[in-house]
Amino acid sequence: MLPGVGEACRCAQLTLAEYFDAADTVLFARAMSSTELSDRRTIDFDLLVPAYKGEDVALTGGTMTFSTALSSASCGITPDISAIYVVFARKSAESAGQWIDYCSGTRVHLAENIDEPQGFADVPARFVVSQLNGLAGMEVLREVAANAPDATDGENGKLIGLLQIADGQAVDVFVDASDDTSPIGHVSDAAALETLEYSYEEAGAIVYARLSGFYRVRLASGRFGWIRAADAGEFYPYEALLLNRLSYLNQHWSGFVWPEAGAGLPQRSSQATSNAVEVPVNVIESKIIGGMPWFRVEIYDGEICTGLEPSVSMSGWIPGYGRSGEPSLWFYSRGC
Repeated sequence: MLPGVGEACRCAQLTLAEYFDAADTVLFARAMSSTELSDRRTIDFDLLVPAYKGEDVALTGGTMTFSTALSSASCGITPDISAIYVVFARKSAESAGQWIDYCSGTRVHLAENIDEPQGFADVPARFVVSQLNGLAGMEVLREVAANAPDATDGENGKLIGLLQIADGQAVDVFVDASDDTSPIGHVSDAAALETLEYSYEEAGAIVYARLSGFYRVRLASGRFGWIRAADAGEFYPYEALLLNRLSYLNQHWSGFVWPEAGAGLPQRSSQATSNAVEVPVNVIESKIIGGMPWFRVEIYDGEICTGLEPSVSMSGWIPGYGRSGEPSLWFYSRGC
C-alpha cells in the first residue's frame, strides 16, 4: 500500500465586502435539516430576514436549499442544525441550484455551542448586520442609478411626472420634439393618452421626457408622441407630486432607508419584512441628487385610514425609483 496525499480545506480569509461581491445570494438563515446525496449534501435553511443580495429570494419565513461538498476536507459545510448562519451562495450549474462552502464565506454566526456571535477578519460580529445593510444598500443604489429614468432622454419609457390635459381642448401630438414634423394625431382629452390620477377624478398624462419645450407622452394605443408644453396644462414633476399627499411605498421599494439623501449607512425597515404591497408614509420633502429624486419620509406602523394616526416606525431618505426604474412611492389620489 502506498500513502495517499490528503489535504484539508484551506481558504484564504477575505473581507466581508469581498465575500459579498463574489456571492449571488447573501442572507441570514437558520439551518433546519440536511440530506446526504451520492455527490453532495443539501442543507435547508429558514430565512430570518429578507436577503441582502439575490434575485427572487423569499421574504422572512421562506425556506431555501443549498448544496455543499460532502467532505469538510473539500470545504463542505458540516451543518450545525438550529444554528444561525451568514450564507454566501453561488449559482452552480452542476448542482442545479446554489453552492455554499467555507471558502465562499458561509459560517455560523450564532449557535448554542458558541459563547458569542462570530464575525469576520475585518468586521466584528456586532457590526456584521450594519455592514451587510451598507453593502446591500450600495448594490441597490447601483441598480437604481443604472435604471432610473433620464428626463432628457427622448427614448425614456419610465414616468417622470404627470401633465394636465384640459378636456375639450384639441392638442397636437408630434412624432418628434419639434415643430418641423407633422402631427401624428390630435387629442381633446386625457382619455386618449395613458394617464394616472393626480387628484380626485382628475387624470394627467404620464410624461416620460422633457425636451425643447415638448413633453413625451404615450397614446392609449401604446404609441409614443410629443406634445408642446405651450399647448398643455400644468406639469407635475414626480419629485413634487407626493408632497402633502396621502402617500405609500410600493413593491418597487428596496426596504432600505438612508440617514441622508444618497449618503450614510442605510437601515432596513421592519416594514420590509412583511408582504405588504403598500406601506403608508408621510413625505416631508424631496431633493434631486445626481439627477434622481430622493424623498424624506416618515414610515407609519399601521393603517392611516382608521381615524387614528399611527406611530412612526422609522424616518429617513428613500430613492424615488426602485431597481427596475419604476417609482418606489406613489399616493392615493382620492384619499382614504
